[in-house]
Amino acid sequence: MLTGTRTIELRAAEWAEFDLEKGIWQIPAERMKMRRPHVVPLSIQAKTLLELVN
Repeated sequence: MLTGTRTIELRAAEWAEFDLEKGIWQIPAERMKMRRPHVVPLSIQAKTLLELVN
């Protein structure tokens, strides 16, 4: 809900894909339907949650 991505994409996420300083999540091309990398901006709420669980 906080990222606007499919739940399957979020469940497959790896910590290395998140850049909390820049506030982005970079999903690699091999996991995307169109085979292109996808950059997801993180909301303040999503960033806060990720910082708490990391």
